[in-house]
Amino acid sequence: MVTCVNFLLIIAVFDRYQPNLFIGIIVVLGLSILDAIFTLTLISRGAKELNPVMRYHLNHGAEVFITVKYGLTALPMLIILCANEALANLYRIGAGVHFYVFGAFFIGVVFWEVFIYVASAIVFEIEQYL
Repeated sequence: MVTCVNFLLIIAVFDRYQPNLFIGIIVVLGLSILDAIFTLTLISRGAKELNPVMRYHLNHGAEVFITVKYGLTALPMLIILCANEALANLYRIGAGVHFYVFGAFFIGVVFWEVFIYVASAIVFEIEQYL
């Protein structure tokens, strides 16, 4: 017979995750926030949001944009974290690998936005002399 205490012990065992999962999630969420900040910075300098879903939320304000962007990143992270064991058994790889793939993607996005920011600053400086 499963008592309430036994049930809580079962949950406690399943809610233990490896530290690399935590680090992967924090890195992905941090990069997602950096992406949002760089996006808002670039938009303030004349860029346009090409993603129609995010453009819709951007039209409702920066706070809504950042909240939705963070939520759309955090929700898949939570789903993958909860499905960690199933993913590990089904595909023979742990969820940590998925977080590193998402992290690599966001690193690429943030580097691209930094490149655009720096390039636009250089163009702005050149235009001042013309």
